[in-house]
Amino acid sequence: MSNNKYNQSLKNWLKLRISILSKLLTGKFNKLYIVLIPVIYVLTILSIHVYFENKPFIEVLHTEDSISGLIAGTIIGLLISFVAVIKIRRYELKNLEFLKDLYNRL
Repeated sequence: MSNNKYNQSLKNWLKLRISILSKLLTGKFNKLYIVLIPVIYVLTILSIHVYFENKPFIEVLHTEDSISGLIAGTIIGLLISFVAVIKIRRYELKNLEFLKDLYNRL
């Protein structure tokens, strides 16, 4: 989006931005975050937990307190991250609709 071409009209600029946002929000990989968020989140939480326990990965998974904390933290963290992603997506779709409306007015 930062390809600045200063010699084009506002209508052409809006059309270009609308096409870019449309591809991002309604394209082939628009729901990829549903798969990526849990995978990245779980791997990050496990890595941080193993680092701070200062034990091998298998030993961390054998302790009851660690497992219950990881399960509770993972569920809460995933819920929060999905709510945040849904709100951000709604905001982006609202902005896309605003740009389309603005383009139609021009």
